[in-house]
Amino acid sequence: MTDFEQHLQAYPPDPESLTHIRRHNISSLDDLLNVIADHGADLDLRKSACSVLGNLARRDERYSVYQRPVLLALLSALHSPDADLRTLVILALWWQPHTTATVQALVDLVHRDPVEDVRLHAIHGLGKYQADYVVPLLVELAQDKHVGQPERIFAIVALECTGDLRAVPVLHAIMLDDVDDVEVRAVAAELLSHMAEQADMPTLLPDFVKLLQHESVELRFWAAFGLVTMAGLDVPAVLPVLDRAVAYDDAVLPGWWSVSREAAPALEYTWYQRLAVCTDRESCCCRSAGTYLISPLWEYEDYMQRSRVGADIVPFEQQSDLDVDPDWLAGQLAQQWPDAQINVRHPQPEALLLDWRLDMPNGMMLGGLHRDRLAVFLTGDTLDVATFALWYRGIIPPQHTLRLYWWADRGCEIHPGKTPADLVVALRANWPVSG
Repeated sequence: MTDFEQHLQAYPPDPESLTHIRRHNISSLDDLLNVIADHGADLDLRKSACSVLGNLARRDERYSVYQRPVLLALLSALHSPDADLRTLVILALWWQPHTTATVQALVDLVHRDPVEDVRLHAIHGLGKYQADYVVPLLVELAQDKHVGQPERIFAIVALECTGDLRAVPVLHAIMLDDVDDVEVRAVAAELLSHMAEQADMPTLLPDFVKLLQHESVELRFWAAFGLVTMAGLDVPAVLPVLDRAVAYDDAVLPGWWSVSREAAPALEYTWYQRLAVCTDRESCCCRSAGTYLISPLWEYEDYMQRSRVGADIVPFEQQSDLDVDPDWLAGQLAQQWPDAQINVRHPQPEALLLDWRLDMPNGMMLGGLHRDRLAVFLTGDTLDVATFALWYRGIIPPQHTLRLYWWADRGCEIHPGKTPADLVVALRANWPVSG
């Protein structure tokens, strides 16, 4: 078996493309490149070959190091009259090294390709590069209100991909432009949030707080997302606005979830840092703490999946007859943890009917019962959270299914009889690979 065949087995592409190239006896990288560059070859075969090459380069660095024949074949295929092939070439180029020829080819497509989808992929493809003229071009596209909305959005995404701090003031200005397109502003807010760690967060914070009060649910949702990325900046003006959002903003951004649930980790983590007397975001008491949610409802990604029916997004209505009495829960907490501190936040948040502080084996845990009398927020060490969640499962009637969520992920059902370690394993199975 050739090295090429071994690589195909180790990193299989989509079955249709794999079947296609094997039917035509393509058994080496040279064969693959010859087909891609051959303008007289079968068009579908060229597309399959390009898809296979892109998959190999994405999965195996041996296909993404500089190889002149690879780049020449791909750049040649960019001249195909078929828009789908040009798009597949752009996707394959993403995994290839930076060359002047590659960047210039993408720039030419941005300016001259007649097909919008090709232009959009070319714009996004430029996000990998930091050539002197790439960032100014993306800035120009992002700011130009005369180009199409999709091109502006892709330029904003590409700007964030570059990681270039010149993008920060541009995205900031778009986010705050009251006469600009709301969707463009929302994408700018989302991508600016991704760059918050690199930027001057205290400068950005007041504008995200302002946006959290906007009439557009899309802008409020991404403002909440931004405030979560900046959580722990203990600025007095932030807490009241966050509190009201978590308490009352049940509006759902189509395809996602409510502003209230999106904003909750920012509120909880800010309080956690304050009550734990953390001096900065990197101090040991805060670095290991995460905010979690116990709920009888579908939340976060579980909710999102149920609101999507095929390509459509439809309202997802759900209800629970669970009604947690705050006085009863306070009594249960005091029985289990005699040293529990009840209602330690001052002023008492509008979002919570009850809050508590517990000294757990791995540090402080902060908790709260949402005013909906359904959701419980927990901030602390993951194993301590799992320990609490299993205790809580034991005091809630068994007919109510309870799930434990980390922000934005799928939930895991809390089963009686499991150990905290079991629950942590189940929870982490839902975390992103990079987490």
